[in-house]
Amino acid sequence: MLLRLSTVLRINNTLIQKEHNGTIYIVDPVTETIHTLNETATSIWKYLRKPRSVQNIIHMVTDEFDVDYAQAKEDIIKFLTVYLNKKLLNTIDG
Repeated sequence: MLLRLSTVLRINNTLIQKEHNGTIYIVDPVTETIHTLNETATSIWKYLRKPRSVQNIIHMVTDEFDVDYAQAKEDIIKFLTVYLNKKLLNTIDG
């Protein structure tokens, strides 16, 4: 799926999530896969506790981390696309 800046995403509510020492671990019960998130991915995941647009997530990351907007946009869209394709995230229609 091609993400637009206006696409609103949320976390798939079937996942099991645990946070330990600042790292989030995600268990997908369907695929029986465990995902470990790095610092930036953990921040993005926390932002997605509420449905948010791709644009909003990019702005939140650039506010929190010392990163160039263009680079953040590219990296975040890649991350979100991968997790959307793995069905760890869902889009919200509307």
